[in-house]
Amino acid sequence: MSEVVCLDWTLKGALLGWAKSTFTPERAKRVAGQTWHPLQESIFDDDGSPVLSFLRANDREIMGDIMRFRADVQVLSQAALRTKVQKCFLEASASYV
Repeated sequence: MSEVVCLDWTLKGALLGWAKSTFTPERAKRVAGQTWHPLQESIFDDDGSPVLSFLRANDREIMGDIMRFRADVQVLSQAALRTKVQKCFLEASASYV
């Protein structure tokens, strides 16, 4: 059964381009059943790590989707999205130090 993660498939607003994220092999099974966008591209690295590429137009939702995987996800591109995610993680961790 597939899980729908991102419901903002209308891509309202200016398209921000394709984003690419990779996940740890431990998350492969969970990520493999998810649809973040109907036009997403999914591949698996040699170590079993899933790599998702998807169009983005609204960072708010996609950042939430990415951040819930915490250390099990890495934004490979685009740099602007990676920077926003990094900033959110740093701000959140400051609350616990």
